[in-house]
Amino acid sequence: MSHLAWLIFIIGWLVFLLYYVSSFFKWGVLTFSSYFWIRYNVLPILFMSPFAASDQNMEAVGDSIYIIREYIDEAFYLSVLGVVFVLVGMGLATFSSGKSAMFTFVEKGYAFWQTKPGVWISLVVIVLATMGLIALGVRPFEGRQFSFENTSLRPAINLYSVILPTITLSLLVYGFGHSRFFVFAGFMCSALGLMIGTRGASIEVLFVFVVCLIIAYRYKNLLAFTASIAGFVAIAIIIGILRSTADGNDSVDILQILSYQILYGNNFSDFRDYAWILSGFDGHFYRGMTYLAGYTALVPSFISEFRNDFRMGIITSTLAGLDPQFHAGLRPTLFGEAYLNFGIPGVVVIATLFGYYFGKLQMWVHDNLQPNRLGLRKVACGYIAFLFLFNAVFTPGFYYVYVVVAWLTGGIILSYLLDTPASQGKAAPARR
Repeated sequence: MSHLAWLIFIIGWLVFLLYYVSSFFKWGVLTFSSYFWIRYNVLPILFMSPFAASDQNMEAVGDSIYIIREYIDEAFYLSVLGVVFVLVGMGLATFSSGKSAMFTFVEKGYAFWQTKPGVWISLVVIVLATMGLIALGVRPFEGRQFSFENTSLRPAINLYSVILPTITLSLLVYGFGHSRFFVFAGFMCSALGLMIGTRGASIEVLFVFVVCLIIAYRYKNLLAFTASIAGFVAIAIIIGILRSTADGNDSVDILQILSYQILYGNNFSDFRDYAWILSGFDGHFYRGMTYLAGYTALVPSFISEFRNDFRMGIITSTLAGLDPQFHAGLRPTLFGEAYLNFGIPGVVVIATLFGYYFGKLQMWVHDNLQPNRLGLRKVACGYIAFLFLFNAVFTPGFYYVYVVVAWLTGGIILSYLLDTPASQGKAAPARR
């Protein structure tokens, strides 16, 4: 990176560390806001950027590393620009009053799925959906390969990959406050994520549940938290390796390549992949086409020529010189899609809007947040609302929004039909 980039890099670390120390003493190891900054900014930009130009990336990107190096600075400056205007938007949110209608909708819809009828219905849905995948011929770790080979059945895999982690988190949240049986059921549902071989449907949802607990109960043991993070990262990478071997690649020594996968593999490669995407970008902006393709995610790509041409997975693969028929696409940093569509003005506007609504969201989550099961539910609702925002600015996963909106709407309707109160009883006392 250039001298200016390194200067910004050092300033970024200093600002983050000052912010995190202040947040730690005020709240604990994680707040809703610090989780966002660590996962979506510090990790991909500040932590991973020094490794993005290393020769050791060649196993993952081949000779493309030479062209990637030429765009490291551009990717860094664009990523930092997005961060700056997220902060601007969050500052503007402090002048706003009132709760967003989106947050209210999520809270009301989630309430039914946190009742006894709701969790039992959830379990039945998961059992039936899993039986359906098995009937279609999906085997453990082979869901992604199956969807590539059977494009007409890809919507079934996509639906399962969204509803499974959503219901799993709901079961875990309910079980923590009511019954150990549903905690066990949540873990079993997480294991079913291995059917499709995605970390989001298996390990990541357990990680999110732990994050929700830490935020709600103001956990302050930094050493144990760091060890937990390391454990989840290791398990997620191991699942990726197992998925790779299931896809027909050679067997690997898991312990030997764990550190390599973290720093130079494809698990946390957002920043490197952004530079790779930029290497094939000729300045011809897509002017909202990838957003339109993402927002019409209910239309299967195999019957829509437009979606098949402008999905972000297709665009990013093509720009990087990969074959989109065999590659699902690359993942840039958070506002990479905004830049590809509208240039720097797009990054400024979309990052500001994102920051504004995220600022309102994190204030709502932490407003009178109690360390009990209702507080845990509130954080889980906040996480769902955050994913709505995230998928609105980076659209490959926008299908998630449609599925979860339908699930929440179903909760509101069933709550009305069954006359189930939104909150059963008073909050349980805080756990020590």
